Amino acid sequence: MNLPAEKADLALTVWQLRQRGATTYEIARQLGIPNSRVGALLRQELIQASSDLAENTRQELLALELARLDNLQSANWDMALQGDTRAGELCLKVMDRRAKLLGIDQNQTEDTTKVQTVVVAGTSEGYVEALRSIADRQISSGDDDGS
Repeated sequence: MNLPAEKADLALTVWQLRQRGATTYEIARQLGIPNSRVGALLRQELIQASSDLAENTRQELLALELARLDNLQSANWDMALQGDTRAGELCLKVMDRRAKLLGIDQNQTEDTTKVQTVVVAGTSEGYVEALRSIADRQISSGDDDGS
């Protein structure tokens, strides 16, 4: 039994199903593996794919995703304008996704305030340590405004 090859095959299968639009829950059910395992395999594949992609490939993928969004919006636009609530919601989701991909929904002001939610289980000492760790990372990355 070749475990690394089987793991690679499983990761590829998960990746292909996700590319076809299957949710992580659908993939988990279809392959008989935990949803958390599907998520881990997808993250692993995304990290690998991201590190392998050259800038021009990223641009090609962006163009492909934008074209897909255009097709979805075009197919539903007239129905949305005629009052079809579901089509309208889909168009809004497509528009939101496009804005995120293009970075046009980001706050354009000079305000650099960032909000971060921290959830830490365990003791109060663990919570304090997690906050210190976050603060240290922000300071080392230059995110601290010095105030």
